Amino acid sequence: NAFGGNHAGLFAGNLLIDPAGSYMGVRGEDASWQGPTLADYARYQTLDGTNIRLYRFRLQPQAFAQVEQRIRASGFTPPLFCAVAVQNLLEGVSPFDSIERVGWTSPTALGRILDTLTQGEAAAGECQKLDATSC
Repeated sequence: NAFGGNHAGLFAGNLLIDPAGSYMGVRGEDASWQGPTLADYARYQTLDGTNIRLYRFRLQPQAFAQVEQRIRASGFTPPLFCAVAVQNLLEGVSPFDSIERVGWTSPTALGRILDTLTQGEAAAGECQKLDATSC
C-alpha cells in the first residue's frame, strides 16, 4: 500500500469514526445500507489494497465510555490526518496509557504503536488480517 499506510479508523462497539474518510458518505448513498459494521468497513477499505490490519482491544467500562465520548465530541478531520485523529482519541486511556497526543502521524506509525500492545504474554489486545490470521 501507500507510503505511511492508507487509512485509520476506529470502532467503539458499533460506533464508528472514519476521520477524513469517505466510507460514511459513499455507503450512506445506498438506501438499503443498514449502517456501519466492521466487516463492511474492512471490505470497503480493500478498495485501496488488501493490506488491512484490524486491532481489537477490550476496555474497562470507564475507559470505553471515555473513548466513546471523545468520538462523539470529535469534529472535522482534514485530509491526511486520520491516524492523528485516531491516536489522539486513544491517548492516555487504558490500555493506551503510553500513547501520546500528536500533531502528525501516519497509519503505519500508529500501527507500530498498537503492535506493541498486541504482543507478548501481557498483550492488551490482538491484531488480525482480513483472513483472520495474526498480524
